[in-house]
Amino acid sequence: MRDDRPGHPYVQQLLESGEYPMFGKIAVEARQPRLSRDDQFRTGLERVLDCIAAALPSGDRGRPS
Repeated sequence: MRDDRPGHPYVQQLLESGEYPMFGKIAVEARQPRLSRDDQFRTGLERVLDCIAAALPSGDRGRPS
């Protein structure tokens, strides 16, 4: 089984303590594969459009037929 935790002993100590959950999330996400610029743009645009869509009133009002 592969261990995906950061390799520095101090970082591992902080993660294992459980006292810094946000740091743990950032440390784990930092080890994830990076997206290409096109994928970064596409992902960011999808997030923005999803937020706009969530803020719009529900129903078909204002949507083209």
